[in-house]
Formats: sequence, structure tokens, C-alpha cells
Amino acid sequence: MRRAARYNPALRWIILLRDPAARAISQHAMERARGTESLPLLRALLAERGRLHRARGDLGWNSSLRNHSYRARGEYAAQLQRLLHHFPREQVLLLRSVDLARDAAATLREVYAHLGLAEPLRMPETLRHFEGSYGHHALGHAMLRWWSWQQRRKLRRALDVDLQS
Repeated sequence: MRRAARYNPALRWIILLRDPAARAISQHAMERARGTESLPLLRALLAERGRLHRARGDLGWNSSLRNHSYRARGEYAAQLQRLLHHFPREQVLLLRSVDLARDAAATLREVYAHLGLAEPLRMPETLRHFEGSYGHHALGHAMLRWWSWQQRRKLRRALDVDLQS
């Protein structure tokens, strides 16, 4: 963030937030399909902290920071607080993925307004990509639902943002 702020202090940010549990489950399914994850969901969640600690500073393509950061990437409150330390709130547009899915045109209007751009005469067609059915892992899903509830609470307290629909 510090480098981005030095590069362009007027930079405008568009942040799309997804339910942290759904994001983690989706990433786990993707990593399993790619072959970078061999552990089932619950075991992967339990191994995450150690994996990330060992990979500290490694941003390579095969790093656990990229491939096994199921919960870490959903800790939005801390990430956004770091962003807001370097950029004023009016330069940051927070959007929810549920709103984009529900009403893409309205969400795109917010993006155009945030960027100071004129809206096109016709909004671009929006298609959903990378959707999948991920099966059900009872303990892993229960753990993520509880953790997601905590993350949403932190986000509401820190930034007055709610990820619920």
C-alpha cells in the first residue's frame, strides 16, 4: 500500500467483497482441482496457519500465501484498515459480490461514478464466471460459517460494512 500511495496518492480503489466462508470454500475447491491442495477442507483449514507461517515473504506462484490462504484472504477488516491508512476513504469504493450478482447494472453505475467516468449508453453485458458446486464438508463448513460471522462482525465494527444480503 505504501508503494502504491507513493506511486499515485490519488489512486482510486474498487474493492469487491465476497462472503469470507464462500470465498474460502471456493478457493479450496479451485486449489484441489488445480492439484495444489491434497488436504480435505477441514484439514486444510487447520493446517493454514502453519503453512502461511512457513511461507512468510514467499510470493511465488507455488507459495502457500497464494495457494493455501483460505481464511487469511477473507480477513477484510485488517486488509481494509491497512489500505485506509494510506488512502482516504473517499478514494475507496467497497462493493459486495452479492450486489453485483443481484444487480450488475447498479453496481457498474457505482463504479463509473467512483471513477468519475460517464456511464455508457448501454451497460456492458455481465456474465458469471467460475461458478461451481463444491460439495459439503460438514465440519469445515461449520467452522467457516462461525469464522465468517466473526469476520463480518469485525468489518461492521471497523468500517460499517455488512457482507450479508
